[in-house]
Amino acid sequence: MVNKKPYQRMSVIAKQSLIFATADRTFKSVGEAFDRSGQHIGVHARACHGEHPAISDRSTPALIGLDEISLAKGKGKYRLVMYDLSVPWRPQLFELHESRRKEAVMDLFNQLSQPEQVIAVAIDMWRPYQTAIKAALPQAIVVIDAFHVIQASTHALDDVRKSVQHVLTKEERVALKRRQRLVC
Repeated sequence: MVNKKPYQRMSVIAKQSLIFATADRTFKSVGEAFDRSGQHIGVHARACHGEHPAISDRSTPALIGLDEISLAKGKGKYRLVMYDLSVPWRPQLFELHESRRKEAVMDLFNQLSQPEQVIAVAIDMWRPYQTAIKAALPQAIVVIDAFHVIQASTHALDDVRKSVQHVLTKEERVALKRRQRLVC
């Protein structure tokens, strides 16, 4: 359901959809999907941010994912995104927060209704997340998310390939370069 007139009010369901859509996409791309401008989406996202129930009023997920999104690429403006990973093939947005600092993450964990129920937290390799989890959820296992594990291993493999290329002949370098990807 797309509102064609930008001055029309949005339904509650449309506002919730908008908030969830901004968790992992830019305001501009969400605006295109909602037939609105990116600036209009930003205004709605900021206005709607406080309309969902408090963390302490929701059931605590057993598996949590932490990540961040950039509001303005290259400007250092990040939002913390907390996902409920209880259904692994369908992560659900649990919380959007304006800060990803260690203290803010610990505060969010402390607001959980039953923090002892958290089994594991999947994160990127950012140290403040690890520190916050150890302090606020000592029973939880810290898991590095698959994307970052694959990214790190690909970079390491590239570094080895590049260092080996210096001692090879031109034909061997070309052959090695063509075989950049791992074959199982």
